[in-house]
Amino acid sequence: MCIRDSPDYTPYIRWGGAIVLALIVVFGGLALCAQSENLLLLVNNIINPPPKITPLQVLTQVRSASELTTAIVVAEVVTRVEQENDPILFIIPNPPTRLIYVGYGEVRAGFDLTQITEDNISIQGGQVILTLPPPQILSAGLNADRSGIYDVDEPWLGELHADTVNTAQQDAMALIMEQACAQDIFGQANQNAEVEFVRLLGVLAFDEVIVITQPGTDCH
Repeated sequence: MCIRDSPDYTPYIRWGGAIVLALIVVFGGLALCAQSENLLLLVNNIINPPPKITPLQVLTQVRSASELTTAIVVAEVVTRVEQENDPILFIIPNPPTRLIYVGYGEVRAGFDLTQITEDNISIQGGQVILTLPPPQILSAGLNADRSGIYDVDEPWLGELHADTVNTAQQDAMALIMEQACAQDIFGQANQNAEVEFVRLLGVLAFDEVIVITQPGTDCH
């Protein structure tokens, strides 16, 4: 009967153990390095703490412009105005002059940033809270290039007065303002302001930016 010797796996076991040990050493060293870096960062922050952001710094960032427009409403309206004419020869009735005017204009709403003070800013750790003043109408006007007289019905002895055109323009602007208020221009201004100020203050590396708005009260 022939008896074979069993293979000797000892060298393989030794090499395998050496490889496993080397991997343990490598990963252990990496973990130790990471912990060392975190420890060094922690010690550095204790010795040299990062500068605290003050309300004044926030205010400076907020006041990077004197005004901030956050809502715009554009509208086109038609107004009709009648102008009374003087009687002919002081006794003969003279029909009125009728004017049709097309007004194209825009209304801008936003915030007067000069009204914001340090009292409107609260910093709590990594959180900043900004309380905005109520939004307001920043500008409203007609576009002269796109607005004008559409039609005039003028009697034979009638004359269109400048005051009549001015009245038509004022009526048109009043209608445009009514549309802006009906579309909740102040609500739009507040909603867009929240997004804008979160972006604006985000550069100061706060963990959280909270913007508190107030309803507008003077839309007419």
